[in-house]
Amino acid sequence: SVYQQHLNLQKILINSTMSKRMIFLIFLFGLVGSSTARDFWCMTQNHFVSGIGRNTKICYVHNCDFEEPSDRRSNSQLTSAVVEFNRCTELDYIPRGLMDDFPNLQGLFFDSNNKIATLKGDELYEYTNLKFFRLYDNPIQHIPGNLFSRNRKLKHLDLEYNDIMSVGMEFPDTIRHMKHVYMDGNDCINMSAENDKTEMKMLISALKKNCVK
Repeated sequence: SVYQQHLNLQKILINSTMSKRMIFLIFLFGLVGSSTARDFWCMTQNHFVSGIGRNTKICYVHNCDFEEPSDRRSNSQLTSAVVEFNRCTELDYIPRGLMDDFPNLQGLFFDSNNKIATLKGDELYEYTNLKFFRLYDNPIQHIPGNLFSRNRKLKHLDLEYNDIMSVGMEFPDTIRHMKHVYMDGNDCINMSAENDKTEMKMLISALKKNCVK
C-alpha cells in the first residue's frame, strides 16, 4: 500500500544510529506513484535529502531483473533524483545503465536487504552526477580505491555497518572533498566525519593507517 511504502521510506531515511545523524528532514505534503515495465514505484515528496536538496523524488525498484530491458516509452519522463533498492533482496551488485531511466540520477540507496559482497571498482563510473551514495549493512569486506574516483559531486557517503576490512590505496583521497562520510561499525574503521574538516582529516588518517591494503 501507499501507506506501507511511506513507512518504509521513513525507515530508510531516518534509521541512522544517532539522532544527530537524522540526515533527512522529511516534510510530507503529497505522494505520487508511477510504474514502468521494469516496475519502478516513484514517490514525490517535499523533503530535504542531504547533499541533494529539497523536493526530491524517490523511486523504489520492485522488479530487480536488470537483464530485462525497461520500457523507455513508459518511463522516459522519470527524472528521479534517488533510486532505492531495498526490495531487491538477492541483489549482489550495483546495476548499470540506470541513467537511461533516470537522467537526473543523484542518489543510490543499498540497504541491509541487499547482498553486495564484492565490487570491481568501476560500478559508479557512469554516475558522475551522484551526490548521495549509501551502501549500508551489506557483507562487503573491501572498498576498491577507484570506486568513487569519478564522482566528484558526491557529498554524502554512507558505508556504515558493513564488514569492511580494507580499502584501496586511493580511497582516502577520493573522499576528501565530501561533506558527510559515515563509516561506523566496520571491521577496520569505526569513525565518521560530519561536515567538519578536522573530523575528515582524522577519518582519512585512520583509513590510511588501519584500512589501506
